[in-house]
Amino acid sequence: MVNVYHHQYPVGQGGLHLGIVGDYAYIYDCGGDSNADWNAHLKDINNKIKHCKELHIFISHLHEDHYNKLSKLLNDIESTPKKIFLPYISVIEKIIFICDYIIQKELSGDINREEEQELQQYIRDVKNDENRYETIRHEKEFEKNVDDIILKSYVTNILPNDERRFSKYLQMEGVDVDDLVNQIKTYNKDFWKKAVTAYRKTFHSARVSHKIMLNLYCGMNEVSIRYDDAIENWLHTGDALMKTNKQIEGFKQNFGNLLNNVNQFQIPHHGSEHNHDWRFSVFCTHCWRKFYLTAQDNPPSNSRKFVTPKIDDITLCRCQSIQKISEKPVTNI
Repeated sequence: MVNVYHHQYPVGQGGLHLGIVGDYAYIYDCGGDSNADWNAHLKDINNKIKHCKELHIFISHLHEDHYNKLSKLLNDIESTPKKIFLPYISVIEKIIFICDYIIQKELSGDINREEEQELQQYIRDVKNDENRYETIRHEKEFEKNVDDIILKSYVTNILPNDERRFSKYLQMEGVDVDDLVNQIKTYNKDFWKKAVTAYRKTFHSARVSHKIMLNLYCGMNEVSIRYDDAIENWLHTGDALMKTNKQIEGFKQNFGNLLNNVNQFQIPHHGSEHNHDWRFSVFCTHCWRKFYLTAQDNPPSNSRKFVTPKIDDITLCRCQSIQKISEKPVTNI
């Protein structure tokens, strides 16, 4: 069997995971808190992948705490050939993603210069230069085999009916739907105010962007007959939503019996009950041994409200431990 190595780095709320399978390496998410020891983490990654012939970088979704150190990573790692993968986002979904962000920041009407610059940068990030990145569609998932290990993606998107409803409300607000491609390239306050109004009418709440997610399995490419703790089979979920039967069934249908192998699970959205409820417990009926929760130890007052794990849900699972990955060394909860 090929040698496999995994490490989840303590970067606070966000994520940075390194997996090495033989001479192939992958990174899942590259973002977190600015006070994390990024120089040390990236130096460690550099040392560990020196022998690797290929590096794939997967960004689960375009929320800042999951990609805000990507530029630094790309600058620091020069020798290993690399590709960056993002979930495919349609033009309508990009508008939805940005509206979600605007509401989260509580930006309405006139905003100060600093917030305006931040929003402009976010729009540029979400727009994506697809010459630099490869996008993965649900219809054509990523799959790579290295000896007896498989990497397999699952991309989730906004439901088509929701896209159509949002497009309808955009038209009702007088937004030129045919000009969305141009609008997303520039920052136009009037356009985004109308788009946010259409968003509220369609979804009535924020955080819809959690429905656009690149999830990744890395582990045995066949269902293990015998459970073996020496083999780490990871399931990375970013900030995936797991609150409806349909969402959970999507995971089951895509990954199939490979889910029976999973013994290392990154909890969606830092353990927030916003992203999962009792259905998540039913989903976790497999003997998953470790759960990884990424979170801040002492979040600054201007950050998003600190989210705590919904322990009552997780304890229903037959797992050995729940580990918090923060700025400090890994600790058991």
